[in-house]
Amino acid sequence: MTSANTQLASDPPAFPRPRPGARAAVGLTAAVVFCLALWSPIETVDSDPAVALLGAQALLDHGSLRLDPYADRDGLAYYLRNDYRIRGHAERGAFYPNSLGVPIVSVPAVWVANQFGWHMLDQDAEFATQNVLSALGCAAVFLLLYLIGCVYLKAGQSLGLAAVCTFGTTVMSTGATGLWNTNVALVFTSLAVLHAARRFARGAEVRLFYVGTLLVTAFVVRPSTAVFAIACLVSLASGSNRRTAVAARVTLVVTALLVVLPLDTLWPWMAGHYSPARARQFHGPLGLGLYGVLASPSRGLLVFSPFVALIGVGTAWHGARLWRDPLARLCVTWILPTTAMAAMVAGKWWGGYSFGPRLLSDVIPAFVVLACLVWKEITRRGPDGRIGRRAAAALFWVLGGVAVAIHSGQGLFNPAAQQWNRMPDIDSDPGLALDWRFPQFLATAARLDARLDALDASDAEPMGALPARPLGTPVRFDADDVAFSGWYPIEAGWRWSRGTGATIRLRLDHEGAHRSGLHLLEVVAGARQRQRVRVAVNGVTVGAVDLDGFEPVRHLFMVPAVALEPREDTVVDFAISSPGPEGADARQLGLAFRALQWRHAPVEGLTVRFDDDVFFREGFSAAEEGWRWTDGELARIAYPVAGPGPGNTAAGGNYELELLAGANGRQRIEVAINGRPVGEAFMAGFEATRVSLPVPAAFVTPNGLNTVTLAVPDAAPVAPDPRRLGLAVVSVALRPAAEP
Repeated sequence: MTSANTQLASDPPAFPRPRPGARAAVGLTAAVVFCLALWSPIETVDSDPAVALLGAQALLDHGSLRLDPYADRDGLAYYLRNDYRIRGHAERGAFYPNSLGVPIVSVPAVWVANQFGWHMLDQDAEFATQNVLSALGCAAVFLLLYLIGCVYLKAGQSLGLAAVCTFGTTVMSTGATGLWNTNVALVFTSLAVLHAARRFARGAEVRLFYVGTLLVTAFVVRPSTAVFAIACLVSLASGSNRRTAVAARVTLVVTALLVVLPLDTLWPWMAGHYSPARARQFHGPLGLGLYGVLASPSRGLLVFSPFVALIGVGTAWHGARLWRDPLARLCVTWILPTTAMAAMVAGKWWGGYSFGPRLLSDVIPAFVVLACLVWKEITRRGPDGRIGRRAAAALFWVLGGVAVAIHSGQGLFNPAAQQWNRMPDIDSDPGLALDWRFPQFLATAARLDARLDALDASDAEPMGALPARPLGTPVRFDADDVAFSGWYPIEAGWRWSRGTGATIRLRLDHEGAHRSGLHLLEVVAGARQRQRVRVAVNGVTVGAVDLDGFEPVRHLFMVPAVALEPREDTVVDFAISSPGPEGADARQLGLAFRALQWRHAPVEGLTVRFDDDVFFREGFSAAEEGWRWTDGELARIAYPVAGPGPGNTAAGGNYELELLAGANGRQRIEVAINGRPVGEAFMAGFEATRVSLPVPAAFVTPNGLNTVTLAVPDAAPVAPDPRRLGLAVVSVALRPAAEP
């Protein structure tokens, strides 16, 4: 043959139509794909794919992609003003910007869902529709890959190849979890590849309007398919038929214009994803990115789908002969730029919260074609190459089996493989994807904990370089100058403990931390349900508290001097009684830590002032300008007392309680220390009055926190203030009694 677009003379003839048994096997496999995608427990419907079907609903309801008309609907699960999946514009309103093609092509499916009572304003209905459509998309891609294989191979061979390239790639591990734009784009690009295969292998007529529609739709669904669109049209334009070549070149120019022009100025809904400025996102380091998307342990295509390496080796080995095939050239020129783009995309080659090489999902049909062409070259040698063929086939099935176990096993049924992205956050530390000790496809709950332990250990190594913290400086849950060990990654305002024990290691200012006086540790935390939490400082237990509920509560602990003897690092240990999962969250949650703070008070003269929040436990309002009101009939103050020693007890060890306060009208105050009454007093008027009451030494707990209880039975509201005001407390002090 003289044309590169016609079948080579040595090529085998087109295979006959599959028999009924083969067709039944294909249908059964497609049903398995659909069911596996539909019923797999791993879902990403509430990530980037969300809201797209709400856009389709908007097209049906009011003929526009604007979501503003839904803003006042009751029960809408999305906040249209600041949801990260929604873009707001002063003139264009709120709309879904990620992939305009998905809402458009989903309109028929959403209309059908509406007929069954599923409206996309109902998030449960939206998620269920996503699940059905993603399962249908996976089955459709499988069938198209099978048909592509049938252009070159027998039905059984095509079925096996399509099954491996579906179950053993991100077609399943990504496509089955939600309605990603990749799912939809793969359907259209696979249809275009099928048409091109029939054109180049069998001389079928080129239907440019059909191909152009597929390519433009694929581009609108997923802009990165522009690489394939241009390569495909260039291949079709190389045909010997003048009319076909001219039409293909015209289509190529139109498609190129669609890709290049800033469509957001031509059509308001075309966001920046379709603008030439989008090309500026490809600025990441190529070398690191290529290693990441091809060979890294948690994102590498050749690791997650190792049979692709065999296809690549075969393509390179038979490159001279394959390069004469236009479709082989198309596939190679499709794969290489797409891989480079994925490697360089905005420094985010790891693809965010994905499973494996999600960014290379687009090129799976190209590997199917190359696998077919490589197998044809292998079979050309006839009986002489039988051993090589068998070895190649056996290796392909072994590697394919590994890929199927990874993508359709781990990717669809292992929650730990999804939590791998969050524990800790892959976007904050993409180097995790390069760590061969803990690859994503081998993730288990135990291995995730082991990884956190390893990271904790590595974080603890440079403690000597950490700055000293002055007393009184809060240690927040997200502090970067302390070492957290036994904790899960940072969340929105807290950090969960992991398992029964968690540690915070920090460096206190040496001079300030070890001077004489009282040392107090304030901890602000909540808990998963009810927890008993024991707190120790440098191995010395300082107290235990019962936490009941997630809302944060302040707790004070006395720290004995022996726990703060001079040392480089100070370690605060939390022992949690009963950590466990919370709903669908399988982590071993215990303590929801917000902050801690070291405090120092002198041995003598400790005065609890109205504005020192940590000491006021219950029954008090917020501090005001010089006082703090009690609110209700009972109020409690935590008061630390040091142990016996020079200057902190008087003869007989007795104390004196000194209260400086005003009153709402006339108030009777009953005072108790640690639940034991010490006397009563009367106050009248708002002006502060000083009251002193003797306290026997037996009532006071040394080296501990004592509770001062103020009972104010005549507290009452003062219109228009709804609080039940009693005392306006200025200060409280518990001092050693003077010599008699």
